[in-house]
Amino acid sequence: GARADEQRHVHSAEAAAVLEEGTYAFVNDAVPKLFSAGSSDEVRQKPFTDFVIEPERVHVQTVLKKHVSTKQPITAFEYTGQRKDGSVIDVEVVLVSSAQQKDHRVFVFQRDVSDRKRLEQELRRRTEEMLHLDEVITALSFSHDPRKILQHTLQKILHALSFEMGAMYLIEDKRRVLELQDHHNMPERFVTKLAELSMEEGLGGYVSKTLHPNFFLMEKYPCYLAYRSLFSEMNFSVVCLVPLLDHEKLV
Repeated sequence: GARADEQRHVHSAEAAAVLEEGTYAFVNDAVPKLFSAGSSDEVRQKPFTDFVIEPERVHVQTVLKKHVSTKQPITAFEYTGQRKDGSVIDVEVVLVSSAQQKDHRVFVFQRDVSDRKRLEQELRRRTEEMLHLDEVITALSFSHDPRKILQHTLQKILHALSFEMGAMYLIEDKRRVLELQDHHNMPERFVTKLAELSMEEGLGGYVSKTLHPNFFLMEKYPCYLAYRSLFSEMNFSVVCLVPLLDHEKLV
C-alpha cells in the first residue's frame, strides 16, 4: 500500500519523495540534504516548484501536470534547483507513477548532477565528433550489409569512448521496444537478459525520455533504474548510455 511504498525509500541514497497534487507529501532524509534544508519539515508540504529557480517553475509545473494527467509510467527531466542557502544546483529528476490505477501520487527520485556536468559535456562532445556525417559515410562505405554497418559503428563508439565492451540497440516501433542488434565482449547473461528493453519504462524508457548521453559510476547507479545487481555481478565499473539520434529522434 501507500505506506509500504513510502517506507521502501526511507533509507534510499537517492533523494526520494512522494508528491500529492504537486506538493511534497513524503520525503526521505536525502531530500532536505539535497536542498540544504535543516530538516524534512522544511520540505514536507511545500510545493515541488518551491525548490526550482523562478524562470523554470512554469515549465516544471507543466511537466508535472502532464505526467499525472497522462499517467506516464516514467518521466525524466532536469531542472535548476534553488537551495535554501541561496545556491543553485543541476538536478536530475525521475517521476514514477503509482502502479495503482486510482492512485494519483507520484514517486520522485532526484540527484544533484552539478559535479558531473563537465564530464557529461565532454562525453557529448566526443560523441558528437564521432557521429559526424563523415564518420557515418566512412562506416557506410565499408559494406552494404546492415549488420556489418552496425558492427563497424559500434566499434567506432567503443574506440571513441575507450570502452572494452558494449551493445547496440535499434527501435522496433510496433512493440515499442529496443532490440539488441549487436554487441562486443558482452557477457552471455547480459545478452540473454537484456535482449529487449521496453521504451516505456526502466532502462529503455530512461534512454527514450532523456535522449542524451548518460554516464553512471556503479556506486552511484540510480536506484530507480533496473539491472543494478546484474551489472555489479558482471563487474561493470561504469555504465554509459549513448542514444543515437536522427533529427532528434531515437533510432
